[in-house]
Amino acid sequence: MTTVNDQGVLSPYPKRLRRAPAALGVLAVETLTIILASFLAGISWHYAAYRDIGPLDLFLRDGVSVAILFLIVSSRAPGYPLSILREEAPGPGLAASWAVAFSAHLGIGFLAKSLDEVSRGSTLLFLPLGFVALAWLRTVLARTLGNQDFGGRVLVVGSAAQIARFGADDRAQRYSCVSLPLADADRCDTPVGRLRLDERIASGVAMVRTFDCDRVLILVPWEERAVMDACIQAFLDTPATIHVATPPGFETFARAARYDAEPLPNLRVAGAPAGPVVHATKRVIDFVLSGLALFLLAPLLTAIALAIRLDSPGPALFVQTRHGFNQKSFRILKFRTMTALEDGPTVIQATRDDPRVTRLGRFLRRYNLDELPQLVNVLKGEMSLVGPRPHAVAHDLEYQRQIARYARRHNVKPGITGWAQVHGLRGRTETVASMERRVAFDLYYIENHSIVLDLRILLMTLSPRAFLNAY
Repeated sequence: MTTVNDQGVLSPYPKRLRRAPAALGVLAVETLTIILASFLAGISWHYAAYRDIGPLDLFLRDGVSVAILFLIVSSRAPGYPLSILREEAPGPGLAASWAVAFSAHLGIGFLAKSLDEVSRGSTLLFLPLGFVALAWLRTVLARTLGNQDFGGRVLVVGSAAQIARFGADDRAQRYSCVSLPLADADRCDTPVGRLRLDERIASGVAMVRTFDCDRVLILVPWEERAVMDACIQAFLDTPATIHVATPPGFETFARAARYDAEPLPNLRVAGAPAGPVVHATKRVIDFVLSGLALFLLAPLLTAIALAIRLDSPGPALFVQTRHGFNQKSFRILKFRTMTALEDGPTVIQATRDDPRVTRLGRFLRRYNLDELPQLVNVLKGEMSLVGPRPHAVAHDLEYQRQIARYARRHNVKPGITGWAQVHGLRGRTETVASMERRVAFDLYYIENHSIVLDLRILLMTLSPRAFLNAY
């Protein structure tokens, strides 16, 4: 990390980075991906339905239209397009941007009376195909280019110790950083200290302009309000975005926001995962889809139940107490896949090649068929189609003592599938660290809960990754 001292800049910082070409490259690749998805959807549908490749010029028109609208909507996200290179997996922002762009495309087509020129089948196929293609593209780009210096230039301001801690964080390695260390003498409580501080900050402002920094990260403690205010006021005169580090422990609150409520403006650090409209919509979707699925899958459910009774002695269903929304207990339903029926203070997790798993049970667990009876729990309102997977009560009590914010998993209804499961985080948790990783994905879902994210997870449940570690 480049630093500044009284003699000037050490280790001259490269003034020309690859940010602009990289950004244009990402925009070009995403645009091309959308256009290709339009062609693929149109040609596939027309060939399957009419045995011809269809109107290629109209596929090009629709692809370009959606691509332009998508780029316009996505540009509202901070740091786009290079910000996508720092994400391990596409977040709900992609789904929302794609849905808005596609809806705008349909609205424009309706007003222009051009929707009838293209088959509805190809348009409906373009919607999921384009989203899947973009999600795959962003995942590949993040994994192959995420460690490059495309993250932008950051000026880090703070004490030498604070800057050193920041530089040691793995996440900081994705950025090209320069630092402006403030000494203990750089304070505002004396005229000499204030003059020294102003001179030091002025050199930081010069660095922002000379090195074309995108952001300024101020690590000054909140109790040193005068120093922080001096930094903010000075850097406001630069085009860089200003970030102030949160107090220790504040990282626990992922969605803190200013809330100007009477009688006093305040900082909301946590709130309900979603509003009443989202909850009502989610319940309607759960009720309709679970009822429809139970009706359509009734023959399969009956066949599985009979096969279980014939395969091994015992009931067809396994019933166990789990914690649901707000830690209210309910009885979860599963097809029995083991010879053990544990439901008490000690529950042993299934392991790979576990001798307690029956022959048929191994097949059912491999393809998640043992979870189908939980559609009844969803219909009753005890569970949702999407949400954190409920654990045995014994495991809840154990991990609640070891993992911070574990209990926050119960702030939404548990689900048959979830954000952690579609990323392969299922099966036995042999260490606390493995459960912490699963909980981190559950908390991400809770903090970013939306209907669009739920629909995305339902689609991802059909991917091979969702069946990893199934035994």
